[in-house]
Amino acid sequence: MTFRIILTFVSIAALINGCSGLISQQFGTGKLQVFAMKDLSQTDLSKKDFIQLSDAQITGDFIFAPGKVDNNRAVVLYPLVDEAQLDSLREGRKIHINLMAWENRRPGSEADTVSLGMQPKEYLGLIRPPGKRFEQPEALDSNKYQMSENLAYLAIGRKPLSWEWNAVIMMASLLILLLMVRRSASTRSAKKT
Repeated sequence: MTFRIILTFVSIAALINGCSGLISQQFGTGKLQVFAMKDLSQTDLSKKDFIQLSDAQITGDFIFAPGKVDNNRAVVLYPLVDEAQLDSLREGRKIHINLMAWENRRPGSEADTVSLGMQPKEYLGLIRPPGKRFEQPEALDSNKYQMSENLAYLAIGRKPLSWEWNAVIMMASLLILLLMVRRSASTRSAKKT
């Protein structure tokens, strides 16, 4: 009985998740939205899911958050800025950060982040936080950076689940629920006779 209750709740959650993913990708924020880095300050990223940034620059500063276990992937966070902000930073002025990029790295790859360079680049990813344990923007130099109240996190290289997988999840969970209802109805009718 407990197993059926748990399976019911899991199936309902999967059905809702699949429907939400399909609706978001077809009519909502799940579509790819392209922005220039310089226009990002006027954009509310909390209402976006999947974005591509052009002309984003890396300052060279980063936060390396190791995994809980040695073989876990670590998280590297770094601010993304536009060219004007990078020039201000080079002149020694404090800049306002709206977006922190993050990505998973293997242990021992900390030095690779600094060598990414500061060339303008396109970044594609999902607006998602890296997890409470990794959200440490205050670890960056407070004399150089002021974090926005609405600081967003861009998961580099991540994409939303394709609509086909959302449809499969939705249909599979619906099938499980229908089979459970049918079995429950047949069990009740067998008890009455």
